[in-house]
Amino acid sequence: MLLRIRTLILFSFLPLFGANFIDFEKWEIVISQESATDALITPTDLSLLAKEMLKDCFYNSNWTVRDFLMANPKIERRFNFLSLTPSSQERVHLSDGTSFVDFRIPIRGALYSLLAPKTGGGLPLSPIACPLCGQPWPEGKEIPEGIVPIPIESEETPKYTGVIIDARRLDLKPSLFPQVLDEEGREVYGPSFVDRDELIQQGMVQYLNSLSAAYASDRAGNSPALITPLRVSGKNRCDIVISSSDAKRLHSSSQTLKALRRCRVIIVRSEEH
Repeated sequence: MLLRIRTLILFSFLPLFGANFIDFEKWEIVISQESATDALITPTDLSLLAKEMLKDCFYNSNWTVRDFLMANPKIERRFNFLSLTPSSQERVHLSDGTSFVDFRIPIRGALYSLLAPKTGGGLPLSPIACPLCGQPWPEGKEIPEGIVPIPIESEETPKYTGVIIDARRLDLKPSLFPQVLDEEGREVYGPSFVDRDELIQQGMVQYLNSLSAAYASDRAGNSPALITPLRVSGKNRCDIVISSSDAKRLHSSSQTLKALRRCRVIIVRSEEH
C-alpha cells in the first residue's frame, strides 16, 4: 500500500521534490526528485530527508519513531549516524510530461534491526502442553526458562500458513510494530510472537489494499486464515482487536504459531484511511 505524504520539513540545500511517501507494502521510504532539476540530491541529503520522514511514522500505537528515539538516546545517536542509501532508482513519467526519479530506501534490514523492540516470549492463549512429554501443562505452574510450551492439538485443529486481516472498514493507521489483541487486551500477534531475524528481514506485517492482492502474496501461503477484526485500538489507532475465539484459533496449532513467528501476517486496509 502506498501512503503518500508531503514532507513538511524543508531543507534549503535540497532541490525540488515531488510527493515523498512511505511504501508500507514494500517497507521502503520513497523520495522523488524532478528529472528536470539541475542539482542532483547528494547521498548525505537523501539520507537526512529519509530519516526525517521515518521519524514522523508511527512506531506503535503509542509512539511515533521520533518519540521512540527521544526516549532511547543511545539508539537515537546510532540512528543519527546511520547512512541510508537507496536500494533502487526508478524513473516515473506523468501524463503531463513531467518525470521524476524515485529513490527507494529500505526500512527492513539495518533500520528495522536498530529500531526493533525485544521479541519472543509470548505464550499461546489456547491450552498448552509440555514440549517434552506432550502432557497438558498444569494450570498456574510456572514455566521454566528455556521451555516453550506447545498448543494442544487434535485432528480437527485448523492449521494455517499465514494470516490475512481484513481491516478495510476500520480507520487503521500503519505502524512499524503493530499488535493484534484479543478482546481482553492480550497480545495475539506482535513482538512477543515473532522471530527477530524474520522481523528484521520481513517487517512485522505487510499492508495491502485488496483481498485479492493479499491472497496472491507469498506471505499468505496456500492456506491463510481470514480474520475480520472488531475494532482498532491505541492512541495512534495502529493496533487491531479481534474476537477471543479468533485469537485462540490462531494460537491452536504449532503450524500457525510458526507462521506468526515468520511474520506471515497481512493487513488489508482502505487507502481512504
